[in-house]
Amino acid sequence: MKKGIRGRIFLIFVTVAVSAVFFLPSTDYFKSLPGWWPKIFPSKGINKGLDLQGGMHLVLEVQENRAVEINLEQMVTGLQDAASEKKLEGVMVRKTGDQELTVEFPKKEERDPLNKIVADKFPSLRVRDGSKDTNLVLALRDEEIKAIKENAIVQSMEIIRNRIDSIGVAEPVIQRQGKNQILVQLPGLKNPAAAMEMIKTTAVLEFKLLDEESPLWREFPQELAPGQEVKAKFMQDFGPKVPAGDEILFERQT
Repeated sequence: MKKGIRGRIFLIFVTVAVSAVFFLPSTDYFKSLPGWWPKIFPSKGINKGLDLQGGMHLVLEVQENRAVEINLEQMVTGLQDAASEKKLEGVMVRKTGDQELTVEFPKKEERDPLNKIVADKFPSLRVRDGSKDTNLVLALRDEEIKAIKENAIVQSMEIIRNRIDSIGVAEPVIQRQGKNQILVQLPGLKNPAAAMEMIKTTAVLEFKLLDEESPLWREFPQELAPGQEVKAKFMQDFGPKVPAGDEILFERQT
């Protein structure tokens, strides 16, 4: 046998042996190998996709326009409350379009205070029509609409990922597809019905305004140590001082 042929046969043998070593973790035989094997050789098997082990394939559509409407509805309530706090009587705020709201007020003198409220607390709104003496039409800014829609998709992906993690699916695929769709692939899923029920459960994204006029937040510590006892002590000290309509929320850092 020539040296060239022997070399090729040896190379083929080595390639097959190395391939077998890497492929073993993906077989049932791997469980019967001695305990020292995973410490020296590869122990992670091949991640089998939908084509090898089945599972669930979903394409979900995010209702981004609904997210804009919800945001605007919350602004209606917030603007109405802000007008009441400033003792502006008779002010009515209502949603008059998918991206706009109308503020009606009985006195012309209330226009300037209302404009100041919008400028200070609702910078994402712009005056679309202010030609009437006792009426303001406010609309969401284009950049705000874009940010709300983008955030709705990002938040939806995060919610889906957290829910799927609780199921325990190995190597799920969760990625954006197109403008407002999310691709979800769950290889090896044994109970598709339960997963579908969990994924499709409606999640509500809330937007809250920061009460910067309250002096209470200046008394808060810069950060809290983790633990329910620390949080309970904090709420015991500051909870009774919270103004009506306000609430204390905690940020979790990871």
